[in-house]
Amino acid sequence: MNFILLEIKLWFKNDTSEPKSYFFEKNKVNVITGASSTGKSTIWRIVDYCLLSGITQIADKIANAVSWFGITFIINEQEISIARSSPEKSIVSQDVYFGLGPLPEMPSNNQTISQVKSHLNKLFNFSGELKQAYNNLLCYRHFLIFCSLTEKVIAQPDRYFDLHFFKDDFKNSTTGKMLNQIFELIIGADKPEIQDTKKARRRIEREIKKIKAYIQEGENKIKDFKDKVKFLIEESKNYNFIDLSQSFENEDKAILFIEQVISTAKNMAEGKCIFNEENEKLNQQKNDIELEIDKLNRYEREYNQYQKNLTKSADSLQPIEFLYNNLSNQLVQSYETQIFLQTLRDSFYTIKNNIKQQISPLDVSEDLKKFEEQLSNINKIIKEKNESSDKFQFNHTNYINIGNIEAKLKSILTAEEIKKIESELIDSSNRLKILNEQEKTLFSQSDTVQFESIKLENIKSFNKAAQEVYDWLNKGTEYKGYCIALNKENLILDIFPPNMPAILPISETGSQANYVFLHLCMFLGLHMHMAKMNLHYVPQIIFIDQPSTPFLSYKKDQEMLNTIFEVLNSFIDKMVIENKISFQIILTDHALPSDWNKLSNFKLVDEFVDGNALIPNESFYKNV
Repeated sequence: MNFILLEIKLWFKNDTSEPKSYFFEKNKVNVITGASSTGKSTIWRIVDYCLLSGITQIADKIANAVSWFGITFIINEQEISIARSSPEKSIVSQDVYFGLGPLPEMPSNNQTISQVKSHLNKLFNFSGELKQAYNNLLCYRHFLIFCSLTEKVIAQPDRYFDLHFFKDDFKNSTTGKMLNQIFELIIGADKPEIQDTKKARRRIEREIKKIKAYIQEGENKIKDFKDKVKFLIEESKNYNFIDLSQSFENEDKAILFIEQVISTAKNMAEGKCIFNEENEKLNQQKNDIELEIDKLNRYEREYNQYQKNLTKSADSLQPIEFLYNNLSNQLVQSYETQIFLQTLRDSFYTIKNNIKQQISPLDVSEDLKKFEEQLSNINKIIKEKNESSDKFQFNHTNYINIGNIEAKLKSILTAEEIKKIESELIDSSNRLKILNEQEKTLFSQSDTVQFESIKLENIKSFNKAAQEVYDWLNKGTEYKGYCIALNKENLILDIFPPNMPAILPISETGSQANYVFLHLCMFLGLHMHMAKMNLHYVPQIIFIDQPSTPFLSYKKDQEMLNTIFEVLNSFIDKMVIENKISFQIILTDHALPSDWNKLSNFKLVDEFVDGNALIPNESFYKNV
């Protein structure tokens, strides 16, 4: 990403002091040198502060003397100015100025921090797609770490990137691997599309894990429910509350029966009349049924008796018909006799006709069967209740035992709760099938093999660029001809002896100077690789602080320091001439201008000696 720092400007709280500016050039190694404690290292801290760091790295002594810090830079051919009010008691200010073009004579707050960050995200071409692919945790500031080779890490054996300096930006890195992920992104070994797919897979995997845990929990609850009901049944049998031969179709019926046993026992223990009332109701129902059965039986008996009597009457009148038909002329022919015979004859025919016309009696057999079944069931219930009642009469131990049974029953889930869990388990199982299918689809889309191949090729390309810088630096050292390669896990460079496998790095280089060389290989090689691959996430600027730290005044040390400066000079040529891009290095060091004055790409910005410093003496307050 084309980024050129043009100016750093300070406005002082001392009204008599004029603002002070430091100007920088593109395609140069811009050097600020001088004595210790003059404010050299604060140069990059001011840039970081004006690029809206959430914390301040600026020393209180300097912050107390300055009212505003400002920077002007070019990003993608557009000139931008940002000024920020000085921090108070190590707390960053929310007052910020943002504008196009040069800095104003005196800045004033004109936008919020969030507004300026939004502008910078757009200027750094930091897309919303990229943010979403990395869980909305990334912004332009995360890429500044690859531009900052600070004094705290430049000679460290196991730390190349100053996470402490950017701790506010990486505070959401819960896994500790955020830097590794961003590193893969900036060298082209990762893409937002791949991260989107990974992110979707991780989300689905988390949901699958959550559903599986929920299903397991539900199954455990159901199993626990069944085990506890089974235990209650066995315990009730041991207390003779339930017959040993008693079995139940399911847990629901078992619980209902246990509840009935408990209810009966409690009612009796509390001296209530419910048991007697229930028995009275059952006996009343029994009497009513027996009465109905008796009525039906009586109906059948009376009807049969009626039919017998009618037949008997007909048989007794049958001789009248014979007399009337055969002997009527022999009988007394008196009027009364004839009337009598006629009446008897008519009665006979009436009875005979009634017998012929007899309506079939009502079929009461089904009703009798129904009532007899009801009577049998009620007798069974009465018997069971009486047997249950007998168990509790005058037995205080049984009351204690039934209390224990009731307490355990209350501690288990209800049948309704279990049914709800079973229903939810069915829904969860169906959801799990859908998620498994989605996970398979995303896995096929991620093309893991191709991704790993691209990643490997880009790491090889980076190693090649870093090796080129290493060969420049180690021309006359004991490690000439050695190979270096990225340690992907720790983001450091391992050194391998010539013709040795890349899995057996040397454990110790023995000198801080070698670690300075390796750090320069990492940062210069990284930017060379990004330029070659046309990757634009990271600004094309490197801040290097105190590379001369491990070098003393001995001739050999001076030669190694001169080699560093020569390599930086060559690096600028390579980026500008070969890769045809603008690049800028900001170098702060104790070295003297004579150490680089013959190098064409070096420019002295300022020299902090003889009282000259980042903050002029007259700008400090007396109490500072």
